[in-house]
Amino acid sequence: MTTTVAIEGMTCGACTSAVEGSFRNADGLVRFNISLLAERAVITHNSTRLSPDKIVETIEDAGFNARIVSSQSESALTTSSSSIQLKVFGLLDAPTATGLEETLR
Repeated sequence: MTTTVAIEGMTCGACTSAVEGSFRNADGLVRFNISLLAERAVITHNSTRLSPDKIVETIEDAGFNARIVSSQSESALTTSSSSIQLKVFGLLDAPTATGLEETLR
C-alpha cells in the first residue's frame, strides 16, 4: 500500500530527519520519501503491519500535524519498472551468464 501524508510544521531538514527517524524501525515499512517543500511524505508499507492511521500517529508523536491525503493498494497503482546493476561472481562461462540474464528479465 502507498500512503501520502500531508505534514504541517516542518521548517528545516532536521524536521524531515525527525519524521523519517520515527519510522526507522517501523514494522511493515517498505519505502519512505519525504519532501520539506511539498510538506508531504509518501510511504509504501504493508498495511497489515503498518496502517495509515498508525503512520499519522507516528508522525504526530514526532511533534508534527499529519493527515492522510491518499492511500492506495498496490493493485490500484500503475506498474513501473526500475533498473539495478549487480555484480555476480562465480559464473564460469558466457552461456551461464546469458541464462542468468534471461531469467532476470
